[in-house]
Amino acid sequence: MLTTAVSFNRSNIKTREDIKLKIKKTMILISLTIFMNLATGCSTRSWYEGGQISAKHNCNSAPFSEREQCLKNINKKTYKEYQQEH
Repeated sequence: MLTTAVSFNRSNIKTREDIKLKIKKTMILISLTIFMNLATGCSTRSWYEGGQISAKHNCNSAPFSEREQCLKNINKKTYKEYQQEH
């Protein structure tokens, strides 16, 4: 039982390489988090604008008698205006 306690204590000791590896992993995680935040902002705008384009396309595919009313009902706000509301 004494040897288990001794080996357990030795496993808790951090070497310089362990610390460097932990710092490297932390830096990678921070970098990925920043990248994902930036990428998400861009893709959110793309999704919003893509939805507007899709809605226009659907209106243009509707019968002529319904097309004008459909186009009037589409959200025409820019992404910036939409973002300020929410």
